[in-house]
Amino acid sequence: MSRVLLHEHVGHHGMESLLKGNAMQERRFNQLITQIPEAELMSIAGQDGYRGLQSKPRELALEWLARELERRPDILQRQGPAQELWRLMREIVADWQARMGLRSNAGRSLDAQVGDLLERARDQAAKKGTFLPNASHPDVGPRFAYSIPVRQDKPTSWAAVKPGHRWMSAKGLIPKLNDSRPPFVIVKRGTFEEKVSKVARWLGYMPKIKDPWGGSISLSNPQTKGGFPTELENRAAHLLGENLDERVEKRTERPSKVEWIGAVQGTIEGAQVRVRQGSETLYFRSYAEGVHMVIVEEGIVKDQYGIVSQYAPDMNKRNFKDAVVEKVR
Repeated sequence: MSRVLLHEHVGHHGMESLLKGNAMQERRFNQLITQIPEAELMSIAGQDGYRGLQSKPRELALEWLARELERRPDILQRQGPAQELWRLMREIVADWQARMGLRSNAGRSLDAQVGDLLERARDQAAKKGTFLPNASHPDVGPRFAYSIPVRQDKPTSWAAVKPGHRWMSAKGLIPKLNDSRPPFVIVKRGTFEEKVSKVARWLGYMPKIKDPWGGSISLSNPQTKGGFPTELENRAAHLLGENLDERVEKRTERPSKVEWIGAVQGTIEGAQVRVRQGSETLYFRSYAEGVHMVIVEEGIVKDQYGIVSQYAPDMNKRNFKDAVVEKVR
């Protein structure tokens, strides 16, 4: 809930709204901007599609930070303006959660929300007309977060699907494969609580999984909210169950998710496509029983993710609004 509210708040009101009411944070933000090499900021502001940021120093600084994170994944371990700006953004998000009466996150979960804030701030600037279409490619629309060009043409075959195509126009083209989904014997018997406990242990000892494009996915991705004794069990419950009341994170067993849990590794390693939808990344792979989807969230380092959920969506009915193809094969 906190992540959704943060996304919407920054999307509607911008980064400035999070700084209002805290003069100290605002001063620190402005001071950190002065520590960023001016030549690097001006280089961004001089590029086609980014000239509108010349009069928006904070948005320009966030664009610089996003690029630094993409270009130098280890920059947050180095002392400097990027590290300090990230720490300040963590503080800003935590304070915002407190003002909203939300439970404060910590660690990786808070980092993920800061990443959401950074992405949403860039999107919000784009919606104000800061980012312009690439004139040399008329079929490519505005560039959104992480520089995925959104194509305006519609593919007519899977071979024609390219990064930037809207997933709604490409999802029906995914080739059907005939191999069966892998079984997962440890969840065949037992209560929901016993299955959750078994899957949590499995998540804990599994190594990171590589996708076909070099992305690294951690299955050991704790979830704070939930009614189980440990955060890893909360994540396991998310993978196996459903929430009947969206206001409370209280999962009950969903048999169809239990049936598909064994396909998680195969879907990631053998993904036919990687799709970006907001702050989440979706992996899709076809099996004899249907198309399976694994949802992951970004960590603080490019191409490193943590698992969120998995299931087999109804590809005909499911609306993947604003989802864009990132990688395809």
